[in-house]
Amino acid sequence: MKTYSNAPHHNEQLISRPCAVCGAQQPRLYWRLAGWLYVRCRQCGHVYQDPQPDQQALQARYAQQYFEYEQENEQRFLQLMLLGLADAHIEVRLLRRLTGNGIASTAPPLPRLLDVGCATGALLAHYQKQGWQTQGVELCREAADWGEAQRGVSIFKGQLIEAQFPAASFDFIHASHLIEHLPDPYQLLEECRRLIAPRGLIVIVTPDRAGWQAKLLGRRWRSAIADHLQLFDFSHLRRLARRAKLQVLYKCSWGGLAQGMTPRWIKGSADYLAKRFNIGDVMLVVLQPSGPG
Repeated sequence: MKTYSNAPHHNEQLISRPCAVCGAQQPRLYWRLAGWLYVRCRQCGHVYQDPQPDQQALQARYAQQYFEYEQENEQRFLQLMLLGLADAHIEVRLLRRLTGNGIASTAPPLPRLLDVGCATGALLAHYQKQGWQTQGVELCREAADWGEAQRGVSIFKGQLIEAQFPAASFDFIHASHLIEHLPDPYQLLEECRRLIAPRGLIVIVTPDRAGWQAKLLGRRWRSAIADHLQLFDFSHLRRLARRAKLQVLYKCSWGGLAQGMTPRWIKGSADYLAKRFNIGDVMLVVLQPSGPG
């Protein structure tokens, strides 16, 4: 399945940004690609695009074409999300935390889920059917409108910071393949820290630049695309989370080789080893509040 990406438009306004992890403005060229540059921060080593499209240009990338891509692939994306959450034992972890790590004498409260970058709301609908309280956030209006109309889920149209949800109002915040698209990923984590309940969990899913596939392919890596403004490895994502007063509870990864790169039996072995040794193409990181908000 091809990763969705937009070719940079010649009319896009570009701006230079500091490193999202440490705030330094000390870039050095990392990769020169077809229409955009990746740089590496001289101070902390994080890799990101510089210059980047401004907010108006970025928002224009997520419209009808993006909605059609998400709609076409939504069931496959849902299954991948559920497999990742199962690998991280999220539902079990939430149950234990919501019941104080003990055995509840009565049914535990059902988690309150916020899915940031929820696309057409497939994950929201999945958990809503189980009785969870669910809320989505989606920048693409076409996808959000369709999700609300067809699935009966609630989706705020815009950026998370614009929604102004009450503090500590969610037990589980999920953001899959979102943080790498953001010019200011710290703002996302900071707002998630404000919104998460004291016993809640935050899940971030993003490509892993330190994974085996990224190291093998270099600038030909499938996640080195125009829409990915940030290329995180685990160490830099953890550092950013610490700035936002979040700590890592668990990390797993998957994906050894992309579909079609090799015969199926080789891919199967590579996928097994990547998952076994936590060097996969995509990482899932579970975060929890590290102190008072």
